[in-house]
Amino acid sequence: MEKLQKAKRIAVDCHTLEINNWAGKEYFLNNLINELTCLGGNFEFLFYFRKPVYKKSPLPNWRVISVNLPTPFWHFYILAHMLISRVDIFFAPCAYFLSALNFFIPQAVVIHDLTTFLPAVRKTHKIRIRLIEKFFLRRSLKTSKKIIAVSENTKNDLIKLFGIGTDKIAVIYEAPRPSFKPIKEKEEIRKVLEKYRLPQNFILFVGTIEPRKNIVRLIEAYKETIIGGRFKDYKLVEKVISVPKLEY
Repeated sequence: MEKLQKAKRIAVDCHTLEINNWAGKEYFLNNLINELTCLGGNFEFLFYFRKPVYKKSPLPNWRVISVNLPTPFWHFYILAHMLISRVDIFFAPCAYFLSALNFFIPQAVVIHDLTTFLPAVRKTHKIRIRLIEKFFLRRSLKTSKKIIAVSENTKNDLIKLFGIGTDKIAVIYEAPRPSFKPIKEKEEIRKVLEKYRLPQNFILFVGTIEPRKNIVRLIEAYKETIIGGRFKDYKLVEKVISVPKLEY
């Protein structure tokens, strides 16, 4: 009789989902967790939070660990918990404090961008954020077995700024949620326009209101198209829409 293969125990740092105002990284992690419910194979997941985000684990092979400790004590506690739990792989999809401290467990990190290191835009970040990333992100890159970049541009930045070998970097593009798809039914389109009080024709900006998003240039470009007669019937829209979070 064949010996059963031991389940791979994967730990995921999820504490960034506790904030109220989600940005791109938080939606990325939330959607990733939702998609993991479809993953087959012999896996056991440990999801680490500081505050309870949902009450129970949606699947039998999922464990939700919530430890209400302040920084940096939370990170040291979780690191110890992972060692005691004999975690096989640690995954850091958004934050790098814990991955910078981890020298014991094989880990993978996701790099969304490196704007805090790029001269053209790094001054748009707060000094505190720049200092934190300068130390902890650098350490995470060194201690990680695999680095996931969300674009070829980010991969090139990793190579250029840190001299990381291409074999250590995997480019995995971000995908839209299944709900983002063209609507063909006229009645459904009417309902959406009415619900969000949108004009018939519009150009939509999606993103946080920050200097590095270059919104001034967007407005200038929009003005030029209007003056030039192109898209004169279009309105420029920035809309904050409440998107459902953890879907369990």
